[in-house]
Amino acid sequence: MKNFFSLASIGILLAVTVHAVDMPGADYAPPLEKIKDEPTMPPCHSHGLKEAEKVHHSGSHKNPKGKVDESVHIAAVVNHRIITTKDLDERVKMLIKGNIAEIPAPELKKARHDVLRQLIDEKLQLEITENAKIFITDEDVKNALRYMEEQNHLESGSIEKDLKGKGVSDKTVKDYFGARVAWSRLIGYYRDTIDVGKKDLAEQAKEKDLKEKQYLLAELVFGFQSMMDEENARHEAMQALGRVKQGEHFSQVAHEMSHAPSAASGGDIGWIQESHCEVPVRQALRFMKAGELSEPIRTEDGYKIVLLRNIMHPHKQTDTLTARQLEIKLAAHLSQTEKEEEKSRFDGLFETIEGCEQFDKVGEQLESELHIYKDVSLPDLSEDLQTVLKDLPVGKPSTGYITDNSVVYLMVCHRALATVQPINAEEKTDAIVSQRLGAFAEQKLRDIRRVAAIDIRI
Repeated sequence: MKNFFSLASIGILLAVTVHAVDMPGADYAPPLEKIKDEPTMPPCHSHGLKEAEKVHHSGSHKNPKGKVDESVHIAAVVNHRIITTKDLDERVKMLIKGNIAEIPAPELKKARHDVLRQLIDEKLQLEITENAKIFITDEDVKNALRYMEEQNHLESGSIEKDLKGKGVSDKTVKDYFGARVAWSRLIGYYRDTIDVGKKDLAEQAKEKDLKEKQYLLAELVFGFQSMMDEENARHEAMQALGRVKQGEHFSQVAHEMSHAPSAASGGDIGWIQESHCEVPVRQALRFMKAGELSEPIRTEDGYKIVLLRNIMHPHKQTDTLTARQLEIKLAAHLSQTEKEEEKSRFDGLFETIEGCEQFDKVGEQLESELHIYKDVSLPDLSEDLQTVLKDLPVGKPSTGYITDNSVVYLMVCHRALATVQPINAEEKTDAIVSQRLGAFAEQKLRDIRRVAAIDIRI
C-alpha cells in the first residue's frame, strides 16, 4: 500500500523533550501546589459549548475583517476552544507526502480522524499549561526547529522551508510545536518532586541485575479502554508496522502514531530487565535478535510493537563485533550443480578481497543485498552466524555458502571483548525518574480528558 502520511521532511526525531529547547529559569516555574490543587477544566456539561456557540453560532468561521468564511466550519469544541476544519486541513497538509488530492478517500478520512484526536489533546494540554502560566514564544518554536534540524543533520532552516512549500501556515507550526514544548515544560517541573530513595536504588542495584538479560528497547503503543476500541488499536498498530517495514524511521512513526509518553523520545525506553517486561512482550523478545521488529503484541490494555535495539547478556564478558553479510541472488531456475558453479566463480573473486570497504564495493558491483551487524554481541546472533563469525579473521571474507537461491558471504570488520559494567547509581536514578515522569504525564492527560467537554462536529 502506498504510504502518504509522514513527517519525513521534518526528519527522524520529531520530538521536543523537556531538555530539547532552552528552558526558562527556575523562577519561571509555577508553584506545583497551584497546578495540583486548582481545577483547570470546566465541569462536563454544556456550558462550555454554549460559550463557544456564542462566538461561532453559525458553525462557520469569521476572518479578521469580520466576514464569514462559509468554507470553514467547526470540527470540534474542546471546552471553550474551537478547532476549525481549516485547522484540521492545515495539520493534515503538514503530515502528508505529496499532493493531498492523490490520497484515497478512506485513507484521508482515517487520517483526519487521527489528526483531530491529536488536535483535541493539544487543546487540552494548552489549557492546563496556560493555567499554569506557561506560554510559548516564537523563539521557543525556533529553538525546537533548530534542535530537530541538528538532531537529524538537516540544513538550517530546511524544515521551515519545506513546510512553507507545502503551504503550512506559521500558526499551524507554532500550535504543533508550541503544545509539545509547553507540555514538556509542565511535566518537567514535576521532575524535582520525584523522590528516588535508597530502597528504590537498592532494588535496582541488586546483584540479580547482572544475572538477568536486559533489552535495549523502543516501542509503539496503541492503547484501548474497551473491546469497542480494540479493533481500532490493532488497525493502528498494523498501519504503523507497515510504515516502518516500508522504510520509515521507527522514531518518526512513534512520534506521529504511538499513544505512550515514550513517543516524545521517538519511542525509546532504554534498557529494560527481562523480568520487568510485560509477560507477552517478554515471550516475544525471547525469539528476537538485536535489530528486529516485533509484530503487534496484545498486552493487558493495548497493542505494542517493540524494536529490539540490543541485548545485554548476564555474563560479564562477551565478544562484540561489527560484521557484513552479502547475499547474492541466483536465478531461480538454476540446478544445484549450476548453483555450485556460480558459487565457485564468486569464491575466486572474494578470495582477492581485503577489508570491509572492498567487500562493500564488490557487493555494489554484484547488486547484492547487504546486511550490517553493528556492535552486536556474538551470542545474540543465530547459531549458524556464530559458527561462521566466531573464528573468522578481521577483514577476511568467509567462504560462500548457498541458501535457497542465494550465495552468502560474511566479513568481520571489527571485533572487541566488551566488559558489561553495571549501571551506576546516577544512571539508575535518572531511569527511575524518567519512568515515573512518563507514567505521570500519561495519567495527567487521561485525567484532563475525563473532565473535558468535547463536542466533535464532523
